[in-house]
Amino acid sequence: MSVKNENNEIKKEENAKITSVDTSSQENLKTDVPKTKDAVDSKKEDKVKDKIGKISVKDSFISIIIDQAISVGISAVVLFIIDGIIHLFGWKIANREGMFIILFVIVNIIYNTILHKSKASNTFGEKLAHLKLTK
Repeated sequence: MSVKNENNEIKKEENAKITSVDTSSQENLKTDVPKTKDAVDSKKEDKVKDKIGKISVKDSFISIIIDQAISVGISAVVLFIIDGIIHLFGWKIANREGMFIILFVIVNIIYNTILHKSKASNTFGEKLAHLKLTK
């Protein structure tokens, strides 16, 4: 019996060694994979954060200039339309510059509000400067 017990003990020791080697290699694999996956994910997140967080002054300036030029153009067209309609009734706009400024403010507010609430959620200046407004 002692030989059988010794053989059983030897087999148990060998099995224990094999399972300990297998589990340690699996643990190493498990710990290595998440580290590399986390590292890749964090690098991607850093790149996205860099792109999202940094807007150049040039792009922002171009966007604003384009949007303001569009607002000025719309305001001028609306002023001429209103002036033509009023002229049909025999009236005139006494202060065209003041009327233009009032129309410019109104058009600027409406232009930005409507385009930011639209499906694209960008003004034309932001589209041309490749900017995106996010919440």
